[in-house]
Amino acid sequence: DYKRSVALLVDQMVVMAYNSGLSTPGDYTIWAAYQTETFAQAVAELGAGALGTEIIIGIPTYGAEPPGHDPGVENVISAVEGVKVALERSEDAADFVTGIALYAGWETDDQEWTDFLNSWVNAQ
Repeated sequence: DYKRSVALLVDQMVVMAYNSGLSTPGDYTIWAAYQTETFAQAVAELGAGALGTEIIIGIPTYGAEPPGHDPGVENVISAVEGVKVALERSEDAADFVTGIALYAGWETDDQEWTDFLNSWVNAQ
């Protein structure tokens, strides 16, 4: 209900898909997929009321901040995989997900940019 209520008030929602506190990349991928899919489905359920509402998935590229963020677990590769899984499962609701945002751009290193380009930008 909360997600739908917010979607009715805004034209863009940015989901902060990080700080999960999880300990394995596989679990984080599943969690990122869940976040993406549930937001997409919630907005899609609004039908015409959600027209123009975009969802952007924020993924982490910053250093370790225990206990919530471990870059060995939460990283570009595992996050993008989760987003892709969610988009495949979300059918028409996936249309509301318009992209991915790297957080924090000022901390994103060359390897993370390469991972982003290879796994998301060039894979589309």
